[in-house]
Amino acid sequence: EHRLERVAALAHRALRVEGGRVVDDGDPAEVVAGYDGAPPVTHLGRLLGWTPLPLTVRDAQVRARQAGGGPPPPVSFPVPAPGDVVRAARAVGVRHGARVALHPTSLELRAGEVVALLGRNGAGKTTLLRALGGLRAPDEGTVEGEASVAYVPQDPNVLLFARTVRAELEETLRLRGRPDDGRVDRWLAALRLEALADRHPRSLSSGERQRVAVAAIAVGGAEVLLLDEPTRGIDAPSRAALEEAVRGHAAGGGAIVLATHDIELAARCATRVVVLGASEVVADGPARDVLSGSLFAPQVLRVLPPFLTVDEVGAALGAGTASGPER
Repeated sequence: EHRLERVAALAHRALRVEGGRVVDDGDPAEVVAGYDGAPPVTHLGRLLGWTPLPLTVRDAQVRARQAGGGPPPPVSFPVPAPGDVVRAARAVGVRHGARVALHPTSLELRAGEVVALLGRNGAGKTTLLRALGGLRAPDEGTVEGEASVAYVPQDPNVLLFARTVRAELEETLRLRGRPDDGRVDRWLAALRLEALADRHPRSLSSGERQRVAVAAIAVGGAEVLLLDEPTRGIDAPSRAALEEAVRGHAAGGGAIVLATHDIELAARCATRVVVLGASEVVADGPARDVLSGSLFAPQVLRVLPPFLTVDEVGAALGAGTASGPER
C-alpha cells in the first residue's frame, strides 16, 4: 500500500522494501516515521516537533491538544482566479440500459482549474469524465467547448501498445501531428520516467504503467486533461511528481479533472471539488469549502482546521515547504 493513511491504524507490523529486499521491519510507528510516504499527520508532527510522531489522525489530535494547537491561520488562503470556460456539460444525462448512470448534470471547466471529482464507487465519476471527453455520447444534454481534450482511463493497459516507454510518447505526437521539440524528454523527466524510457511498458509495475499512460496522453498538449484515478499504485515520490505536473498544466492555462478517491491529492492539488452521489452532483465549490464541509476531509484539516495540507501549516509558521513529498 502506497497511501499509508488508509492502513496505518490497522497495522500491527510494518515492513519496508527497497531494491528487492526488506530494509525495515517492526513497529509501524517506527518504520513509517522515517518513510517519505508516511501519512500527512506524520509529516505534520515532524514539522511541529511532536514526539512521538503521530501515525493516525487520532494520535495527531492528541498531540495537537497537548501542544496547544498549531500556528494561527492566515486571514485568507489565496486561490488563483479561473479563466474562461473551456469545456462544459449542459444537463448531461447517461443511461446504461434501464439504469441511470448519470442524472442530468451541468459542469463548467475553466482554464487554470484543477477540479477533483469525488464520490463513492458507482457515483458516476467515470461516466461524467467519459462524457466530457466525448467518449460516451450523452443520452440527454450536450457537451460544449472547442478546447482539445485527452482522457487517461483507470486501466493504463488499454493505452500501451508501443515497444518502449519513449515510443509511447512519440506515437502520441505522431497521431496529433505535433513536433517533438523536446516534449518527450520533458514529460519523461516530469513523471520520473527517464530511467524507464527504453523499457517495454508492459514489463513495468502498475504504478509505473500509470505514469507512462499519463505522460503518453499529456505529451500531446491537450488543453483539457481528464485523469481517472491517476494515483492508483503510485509511490510517494512519483505522486509528488504527478501533482507538480498537474499544477504546472493548470498554471499554463490548461484545465484538469481528477476523478479520485485520494482525498489528500484533492487537498494538495484541487482548486475546486465536485462531489457526486447517487449519480448526481451533491456539492460543487472551492476545494477548501467543500472539503471542510463534507466527509471527504483530509488528515491535516481534521487535526488543525482550517489548514488542508502540511505545506499550508509550514507557510503559516514561516517554514516554507515541509520536507518530503507529502504536501
